[in-house]
Amino acid sequence: MTLLSLADYGQYLKKEFAGVEPALVDDLLLRAAELPATEVPQVERLLNLGPFPRSFTDLLRTHDFSCFSINNAQFGGARTGSLAWLLEKNDATAFGFESFLQAVHRQGFILLANGDPFAFFLHVPTGHVTALTDELPLADMLPVAVSFQHFLQGMGTAYWAKRTQAVTEFRELARREFGEAAYPFWHDLTV
Repeated sequence: MTLLSLADYGQYLKKEFAGVEPALVDDLLLRAAELPATEVPQVERLLNLGPFPRSFTDLLRTHDFSCFSINNAQFGGARTGSLAWLLEKNDATAFGFESFLQAVHRQGFILLANGDPFAFFLHVPTGHVTALTDELPLADMLPVAVSFQHFLQGMGTAYWAKRTQAVTEFRELARREFGEAAYPFWHDLTV
């Protein structure tokens, strides 16, 4: 077993949801998009954490995450075709937990997605993705993947594995692909 590419995951979802009312699965499909060239630099300036990793910006420019969910990780809440979702996730005043998001930002992280029980963060200087539950202190963020694309591929492959009864094979892959430190997250995701 290998990680599914984003294209393979998309094809799998189209087959799985063939015949289902499109409005019911709209937020499960990662749609292609083309952002204006100025949008990513504008969001980088507003978040003031330095330039995003190239692999992250490449995906932001070519896909619409504004209304996308995968394996219980929700990136945005309304299809906008813009990066407004990323600014909303990282607006400390909008969520009522200012000090937490400020501490996250001071350490170079941005909030990518919310889920249950995890919230997912991108470390801007390295591009690594981490996860945190409300039971863990910020210092105990769990490593998840070495890049945003790696994270998305893992999430898509985990979903596919659960749906096709290939969880054991996925867990073996996760241990090799993501490493021992990240393995507990990927294991728990497929329980």
